[in-house]
Amino acid sequence: MTWLPLNARRAGAGSWLRRRLDERPRKGTTFLCGVRVLSGEIPGETQRWSFRRSAADEYVPAGVVTIQHGKTELRLHLASEHVRPGHRRYHVLIKTVEVASGAHAELSLPAGELVRFGLD
Repeated sequence: MTWLPLNARRAGAGSWLRRRLDERPRKGTTFLCGVRVLSGEIPGETQRWSFRRSAADEYVPAGVVTIQHGKTELRLHLASEHVRPGHRRYHVLIKTVEVASGAHAELSLPAGELVRFGLD
């Protein structure tokens, strides 16, 4: 017997619990990702590296990847020819362009996660 009611995991639509659950990335689909802005402006990001738990959308239309980077959603066009080794162990760096603002940014992510972005 637990102290939580049986329907505790089924939060109602629009409730504060549903909003909290929806903004958390799902386990198993998250990875540590760093983002820094090279030129231009991306709301919530700076020119300094910000590493956060992120999740990438599995659907990649026309080379544009949607990433939930903490509370910020980024739509990035990846440049596969700009993949190079990163400064962190087992990480690679990818040059990107944010679709909405046109800002140039760089991603740092584990090399094993390139598959999520349609890159090998």
